[in-house]
Amino acid sequence: RRSEDLRERGKIENRIPPHLLSFVVVTHMAESFFEHDVAAPRDKNDGTWRGAVCDCLFNEARGFFEKNVVFGNEAAGLHATGGSNVQVVSNVFYEGESDAIVLERCGGFVERNRLRDNSGHGISVVGQGSRPMVRYNDVLSCARCGIRYADGAAGTGEYNVVMDNAVCGIFAES
Repeated sequence: RRSEDLRERGKIENRIPPHLLSFVVVTHMAESFFEHDVAAPRDKNDGTWRGAVCDCLFNEARGFFEKNVVFGNEAAGLHATGGSNVQVVSNVFYEGESDAIVLERCGGFVERNRLRDNSGHGISVVGQGSRPMVRYNDVLSCARCGIRYADGAAGTGEYNVVMDNAVCGIFAES
């Protein structure tokens, strides 16, 4: 019931134009729900599609990021940090110039997403206190690791399809 209330109160169901840095910043215990947003402006000079530096940044916040298409970013498609508790569900992240999803010192879960052809890691879980649930994701053809746990991060990963990533499938370091 709480999730449904939050979805209705914090829902944004329109197309938000990307900016130079982030098109959505959720900070300091805010609660939000983002659904069906598409982020990729067209470059006026050469006609190619390019995303914002970071499409969605959660900082000390809670929220849902669900059913979005995120591509062509210069930095992470989604970056959650500072104790955030985010639910990243049923999104597509592709052709980003960095990691698709970064969870830094936070919890929550990453579930049923499709990540492919990103220049960094598919999912990067970093920092002490990170303990997200990562499950049922397809992480394909990223230039680094499919799923990476680093700098004291922990968490649970299960039922993920991780293949054809350049460095490794799943990497864990303390």
